[in-house]
Amino acid sequence: MTGCKSASKAQTPATKMPSPKPVALTPADFVAAQPTQSVAAKVPTPAAMPVPTPKPVPTTMPAMATPAPVAATQPAKASPVSPAHSLSATKAYQVGGMVGQVNGRPIYAHHVFSDIHERLADIGSRLPRGTFRQQAEQLLRVRLKQIVMDALILGEAEGRLTGQQRTGLFQFLQQERKKLIRELGRGSEALASERSRTTSGLTLDQRMEDRRREVIVQTYLREKLFPKINVSRKDIKRYYKNHEAQFNPPRRCTIHLIRTKDAYVADAIDKELEMGRDFLDIACDKKLNSRTWENKGLFGEGITGDKPFGNDALNEATLGLAEGECSKRLKVGSMFTWVYVAKISKGECKSLRESQLKIERILRQQQYSRLSDQYQQRLLENGSYNNLEDMLDKLLTIAMSLYASS
Repeated sequence: MTGCKSASKAQTPATKMPSPKPVALTPADFVAAQPTQSVAAKVPTPAAMPVPTPKPVPTTMPAMATPAPVAATQPAKASPVSPAHSLSATKAYQVGGMVGQVNGRPIYAHHVFSDIHERLADIGSRLPRGTFRQQAEQLLRVRLKQIVMDALILGEAEGRLTGQQRTGLFQFLQQERKKLIRELGRGSEALASERSRTTSGLTLDQRMEDRRREVIVQTYLREKLFPKINVSRKDIKRYYKNHEAQFNPPRRCTIHLIRTKDAYVADAIDKELEMGRDFLDIACDKKLNSRTWENKGLFGEGITGDKPFGNDALNEATLGLAEGECSKRLKVGSMFTWVYVAKISKGECKSLRESQLKIERILRQQQYSRLSDQYQQRLLENGSYNNLEDMLDKLLTIAMSLYASS
């Protein structure tokens, strides 16, 4: 409109990566762990821990794309806009809008929805609106916090980069880009970018920008937190002692019983066993086994300890049985009882020496998680970002419009 001016200022463009300068640092010195979908939720593990390679997170939602406009056959007349076209355009506008900022950088709706799009679409098609709203709010809250945390860590990490690190990072990303062009485009950058967009939802440039951020954050966290991790020999011994069952699993048995009060039936059972009739066959004979014959007299599976019964005679008889053996007739109260051990399993026992590397990895991971939680909490308390609840309300409104059943 004539005479009107926008009062808002354009967003400051991202800082351009400086040109490389000849330094002693090589790209190999700057290689970080494999990227994760969210730095806040899946921080890099200590050096001794294996790091899985995740799939890139798409930032576009193909299902929400605006259809291409149809050329008008009569230029003098405006082509009518169909309701479907209008709705699709509205949805595309919604997911492309900004919902907030972190450290002055925008958070767009499509960035939040990209990682949980399929999950929201699934529950939106199955659940009533009220139930969907509750579950969508939980999903969006977790995802939004991840994105805010990623941005806060990135802001702090970028400010700590030295000149040599920036140059090393630039050279490393150049090599990564060339590798992707070879793998996806057979040397063609345009083809590589198109295939990257088709398979991951990201263009080549977007993919490399995500990789840049991941390398910066993971390198920074590794340098910041790893030196604080310390696992002593005493810690390892204490963990081994406190988790003895984990490294020295107990004997586990599957036990069946035959029981009857009738002395004549008891004599018949002894004769059947002496003739070689299978114990479990007798145990499921209703005429011979008056208790739990429906499940072959099963007493329990995976039973541990030396005293599975409240009767000393039964416990003593059971301990003396090998797998596949049954006891002689025992009189327990008014019942004639036979015990059968169908299966004995004992896990592999490992000494402290055999287990120490595994224990050290566990303890290092525990310390890393604790330090990471403390660090992230400090960032959330001191960081610069829009109110999380306000951003969540905007996202939830969009989610109800896009995914909830009518």
